[in-house]
Order: sequence, then C-alpha cells, then structure tokens
Amino acid sequence: MAIDSSKTVDRGIRLLFELAENPRGLTVTELASRLGTQRPPLYRLLQTLSDYRLIRRDDNKLYTLSIGVLELARAFSAPFIDRARGPLQEAADATGASAMLNLADGDSLVVALCVPPRSSDIHLAIQAGTRYPHHQVAPWVAILAARPEQDDDPDLVREARARGYATSAGQVRPGLGGVAVALTLPQTEGSISLVSSSPDEDEERMVPAAIAAARAISALA
Repeated sequence: MAIDSSKTVDRGIRLLFELAENPRGLTVTELASRLGTQRPPLYRLLQTLSDYRLIRRDDNKLYTLSIGVLELARAFSAPFIDRARGPLQEAADATGASAMLNLADGDSLVVALCVPPRSSDIHLAIQAGTRYPHHQVAPWVAILAARPEQDDDPDLVREARARGYATSAGQVRPGLGGVAVALTLPQTEGSISLVSSSPDEDEERMVPAAIAAARAISALA
C-alpha cells in the first residue's frame, strides 16, 4: 500500500509539472502518454487534484493548473517578500530612490514589492504585480547579465555583466532612471532595482546600495 501511495504522489507531482510546462493545457490522452499510465488511475488522480483546486478542465477538455497552485505559491513567497522589505527600505532611505524587488515569471518580470523612501516627498510608486514591458529595462538586463555568457548577448547585457549592475534611463517612464542588480535565488530569477528622477546624479550612491540590498535579500532566500 505504501508503495502504491508513493507512486500516486510521484505521478501527481509529475502531472503538475507537466501542466506547468504546458500552460495552454493537456488532454487526458496526452497526460496518460507523458506519465506512462492508464486512464482509470489517471482519472482518479485528476479528480483528486481538481477537488483541491490544483487543476481544472476547460470547455475544450484541456487540463490546466488552477487557483490552488497560486495559493501554495503565495504561502511560499509571502514570508520571503516580507523579509525582503527591510533591505529594500534601507536602500530606499539611503538613496532617496524607490526600491523594488522584481521576480521572473516565465518570460515576464513582475514587481513583487515596491518600497518608497521615507525621507522623500516625491517618489515612484509601482503596484505589486506590475509586469515590465520588455527585456531592455535594467531589472531584466541585470538578470540576463547574471546568466552564462552567450554569443548573441546584446551590448546592454555585456556591459552590465562587466560592471556588475545594469542602468536604465527613460525605458519605463520618461525622466526616470536607475540601477538594477541581479539576485541569487534557489528557485527563480530576480533583481533589485532603484529608480530615481535624477539617475545621473544618484547613480554613484545607488549602485552600492543596490548591491548591498541584493546581497542581503539573496541571503534570505
């Protein structure tokens, strides 16, 4: 019985990873083939996972991940994000810039937390969950620069890799700029960015603060 239970758990975990890699969904036939199982036990597994809202079946009979997976993810990420607030606040207060924790979500980069400086009346506020529009903004460039070197790396990435940080000016909003440093995280990619309305004047102060925050937050992961 224990062996059968272990196989069921293993199959359930593999099923969730298969759906994570195929966000458009998979049919029962496709899942059975990928998991190497027959339909009767697969249907029982699908029903159990559906009962816990980990998966769902749409009108096209495709199975996808469901809201229960997000609830589990929040339970994991919330303590980490809360712990990251302290180093971000220190960086924001030291530079007068808004400090952001950015986490990769597939091919997108999402603002997980934005902390404004307590000593400034004018600052940038970005809502958690905001996605960056393209890969040329500093928070993305910092992440790309932390990856192994590729022959087709853009100049922006090569420059950031050489410096140890990325810079931006006006890519997100006109008149704003800042610096970003990659994080070292065990399960995802991320970066710390500091954004200011006077980036040319503040870059010298922002770079050490961003590096210090990135090191502190990476140590928390």
